[in-house]
Amino acid sequence: MYHKWIKEYGKSGLFLTAYNGVTGVPFKEIESEDKLSHEDYLQILEEFRRVILNQMEVDIEKWNMGVMMIGMTDLIPRYIEIDNAVILEFQIILNNFLVFLQDKEYLENIFDLQKTVFQFMPLCLNNNLDINYWSQIKRKNIEAYMKYMDEQMETINDLLDDLEGNMMKEEFFPPVKNQKHSNNVIPMIPKNKIPLRVSNEEFDNKIYQLRIDIVGAKPPIWRRILVPAKMTFGDLHEIIQTAFDWDTAHLYQFNVDNVVLSDFEAEDLIGDKPHVYYTSQIKKDMAKVKLNQLVSEGDKFEYIYDFGDSWEHKIVVEEVLEHDPAIPFYPYCTKGKRTAPFEDFGGIERFDDFVADFKKNANRKSVQDVLEWAMGVESERFYPDYVDIEEINELLGLMW
Repeated sequence: MYHKWIKEYGKSGLFLTAYNGVTGVPFKEIESEDKLSHEDYLQILEEFRRVILNQMEVDIEKWNMGVMMIGMTDLIPRYIEIDNAVILEFQIILNNFLVFLQDKEYLENIFDLQKTVFQFMPLCLNNNLDINYWSQIKRKNIEAYMKYMDEQMETINDLLDDLEGNMMKEEFFPPVKNQKHSNNVIPMIPKNKIPLRVSNEEFDNKIYQLRIDIVGAKPPIWRRILVPAKMTFGDLHEIIQTAFDWDTAHLYQFNVDNVVLSDFEAEDLIGDKPHVYYTSQIKKDMAKVKLNQLVSEGDKFEYIYDFGDSWEHKIVVEEVLEHDPAIPFYPYCTKGKRTAPFEDFGGIERFDDFVADFKKNANRKSVQDVLEWAMGVESERFYPDYVDIEEINELLGLMW
């Protein structure tokens, strides 16, 4: 979803010219991975607009030199996950967009805004290289990406070793599917969270389509669930517990950018507090904050359950939908992959290792002992690659 002026700009000749100048190719979908598509640049422009709106409550119609200075020197390096090479390219797109706004007579004093962008670009680049300047979510996402790249390099090295020994097999080249919402990975579109806002009737009546993944699971363990936008984070906690067969036997919290949402009542009873790592974080009671007060379409946030085993769940608001009369009730689970881990099992790596052992020799006594401990009389029902969507919805229907 783009601002109407950004949509208009994306279809203009000015943007086509700027895009050609930045990429060196005609305006079209780029297949090469080392170049950004036209949608990528428009997305960055929309992110720049949205982070200014979220942090300063100023939209494009009221941009001025002060807003542009803060946007360049503070908001881009703090919240937007792009490297310096892309920032330099974005500078061209942004200045071109300002010319478009002037041509359309949407904004005045464009020359001053362009001068501000140019003047503060060095500071923007410098701050973007300073990890201490990044927001928590930007730091975590980039660290996760770097970890992923390290793992990919290890895989490549293994492949090269196999190739040298003439042991290359087709299984090392799995097919890659290009689809809107992949069933294998969460779309990593950087989004910036908005301050707590008062919900309104229009958004209260919407439905959020959420994709919830257990972080680190290989293959992914996830659920896709439709929930009312007016539902509280406390309600969402109950939904996640149901969808992943957790027992609410430990503390839990949501992290939405710099906002920590925890169960104040449970903490008072237990005498424990949420895990807050930065003094800049804001603590809220999850029972009193609605989803649409903190997140909207495309936003990502985190749910942590059991601070010992640390079951991290990454949540994406994939779409904002209207009520569908074909859906019998909300919340409603539409899809998912793999059975959920066992409670108190020690973390996702240990669970994935156990699943691998189970698939090799399900009848081994050590494997059966673990199943009996984890599932009791239902140990024969363990199917690691299966998730019972009907059972999840039956439980959700009883709760709401």
